[in-house]
Amino acid sequence: MTNKDRTSYFLSAAIIIVAAAVVPAIDVYGRKNRIQGPACILDDLRLNSMTIDRPEDAYRVWKQKGYRGRIVVALGRRLNFVQRDEALSGGAASFPVKVPDLVRTSEQGLRSNNYLLVAMQTGIARKVVSVVPNDVLQEKMATARSTEGASTSAGRIDAPYFGSPRAITALQFLRAPDEPVLLYINASFFRDHEPEDVLAQLGRIGIRTDLVVLCRSLDDDDVTESQRERLRRFGEMLGGGRGTN
Repeated sequence: MTNKDRTSYFLSAAIIIVAAAVVPAIDVYGRKNRIQGPACILDDLRLNSMTIDRPEDAYRVWKQKGYRGRIVVALGRRLNFVQRDEALSGGAASFPVKVPDLVRTSEQGLRSNNYLLVAMQTGIARKVVSVVPNDVLQEKMATARSTEGASTSAGRIDAPYFGSPRAITALQFLRAPDEPVLLYINASFFRDHEPEDVLAQLGRIGIRTDLVVLCRSLDDDDVTESQRERLRRFGEMLGGGRGTN
């Protein structure tokens, strides 16, 4: 192992050790220090909603609004929780190894495929619930059964990230948390669902939110214009038909 490889190895190990100690504390700290706005059900005229172009824009919106310690409920076909080793390695460094600022390091690696991971690493999210179509859930179920630390139950996978709660489920199994959530809906979700059905189910379980973020996913070639049109229709039905802001 070269000196450069050894340095990168120890730096990555140091970050993982620090993350293992820090990230579980987000749940406890986040509960006591939640920052949120006025919460509404989805047909409330006061509902706050907005449309963005790319998944990572959701992270930027949440940060700009100052949200902390929140439960994020994200609907879409992708989990957006990819861990990027290169974002952690930081390249060569001198001894003794210095652990970089975790928020800055995480944000430097912000991408569409990991914005939920970054939200958890930086303390915006203390818990992430990914709501995926049934075929995606079944695929993840098969993987979870052989993944250390993950557990499965009827319609749900629990896969904590360094001790912080993270779940994967399908719409019909979703239960509303006992507090307002940050609700994110990706256009890809409408490949498998109709807007009216999604709104009805979210309303049926009584989910409350202080912000709905609708993502068109313009950077995703698998998302069609038809799916984006369904997302637009969903947005028009929010707030009792008032539509997105």
